[in-house]
Amino acid sequence: MSQSVHPALRRIPTGIAGLDRILGGGVFTGGAYIVMGLPGAGKTTLGNQVAFRHVAEGGRALYVTLLSETHARMLQHLQTFRFFDAAVIGRGLTYVSAFHVLETEGLKGILGLLTREVREERITLLVIDGLVTAEQAAASDTEVKKFVHEVQTLMSLTGCTAILLTNVSDRSSYPTHTMVDGIVELRDDLFGARAVRTLTVLKFRGGEQLRGRHVFDITNDGLVVHPRIESLPAPPLKPQTRALARTGIRQLDAMLGGGVDESSSTLVLGPPGSGKTLLGLHYLDAGAKAGEPGLHFGFSESGSDLIAAAGAIGLDLASHVERGVLELDGVLSPEAGLDSLADQLLAAVHRRGVRRLFLDGLGDFRAVAVDPDRVGPMFSALLVQLRALGVTTLISDDANEVLTAEIVPPTPQVAARVQNIVLLRYVELRAQLHRLVSIIKRRGAGYDRTIREFHIDGKGITVADTFTSAEAVLGGLAHVLPNGAPKRRPTKKPRGRGKRT
Repeated sequence: MSQSVHPALRRIPTGIAGLDRILGGGVFTGGAYIVMGLPGAGKTTLGNQVAFRHVAEGGRALYVTLLSETHARMLQHLQTFRFFDAAVIGRGLTYVSAFHVLETEGLKGILGLLTREVREERITLLVIDGLVTAEQAAASDTEVKKFVHEVQTLMSLTGCTAILLTNVSDRSSYPTHTMVDGIVELRDDLFGARAVRTLTVLKFRGGEQLRGRHVFDITNDGLVVHPRIESLPAPPLKPQTRALARTGIRQLDAMLGGGVDESSSTLVLGPPGSGKTLLGLHYLDAGAKAGEPGLHFGFSESGSDLIAAAGAIGLDLASHVERGVLELDGVLSPEAGLDSLADQLLAAVHRRGVRRLFLDGLGDFRAVAVDPDRVGPMFSALLVQLRALGVTTLISDDANEVLTAEIVPPTPQVAARVQNIVLLRYVELRAQLHRLVSIIKRRGAGYDRTIREFHIDGKGITVADTFTSAEAVLGGLAHVLPNGAPKRRPTKKPRGRGKRT
């Protein structure tokens, strides 16, 4: 008995890069897919964007509206998008209004119209905008299911792919959900004062997809989808060469055993004003001098501000920027979400071939997160991606207090993921602040465990050669008892057998 083998289904890219990545390459030829969401969620923009991109790649698309909105009005809105190309309308992309046919002939008339257009125009992509209107015109759920089934049969016979746009139903059991090959939901939710658009693949037959909610934006490019970085497969890590990347601060490099490992990540932890950003500028300067492309990525300071700050400590970052070996990213938008920022960062890393990255201000990333608990898992996944790309990463983060004997990392999951942690802190002695630096983590290699005093002046950060000055400063540090009373330093005992009191 012979067994027939069906040919593998061919994928049709949607042309929306982030969405195609979530879907594993696109939708399948001959399938029917529902895109649903409340009005304003972005369904019509998505449908048109896919149609224009499909025609640009040599396909033929039919866009059928079941709504009362005129095509002229819809096209006026679409002209603001970069994917819009008036030259292909009527020459590869056809718009048909079927609202009158639906009113006079019902779903049977709509099916007849679709069959004629798809066959005669050799359509390879069909978009039906306003499926909810057809559902409202149907006499029963069974009639709706029969209509969708017949559309799906037409797609299978002709090799065309259908995208059905509809509003979200309040019913818990949606009659057409069992009929189609895939379901994508678009949402626009408020989190406090912020509105966040998300995309979720609820169903997708024939292949794996990236699960969970993925953020997207609607820009002049149309839908820009940002796959959730935690859902991306971990790339293979490159073999470690044990080469070292120097920070540019001589004695700090000595404390680290010569520098940090290439492709590793280092957390610089300290209170505001302790020198974290200046340390990062030293690090980028050292990389640029070694010919390693670098990138500064942060919220607080513009490129001109960073160049001025570097110049004040004797670092010429402007020349590195002019040579194209260093990019000082502009001030990031606080409205950008974590996924958008991760996409922006990885795109810059790929575009510039970045080898050294300075993420300036992990606290700022926590501030823009809709869900602060996601910062740890998101950055853990991001560091895996960066390490696989061979990027040596430096991250700055604020400590909990300015003057304290205990430092608690605000994001413990990131502290656990990085290979190295450098701690900067203040101590107070005789009404004067002193800066101290120590290495509290250096994975896979030995390091100097002593605490060193450091200074910032016109020559940059200078770390003491020995721990002597730090020891003298720490000797005057007062400790606080649980009841809040200061603990006095022990005094020398008198010689002889003096009476104890």
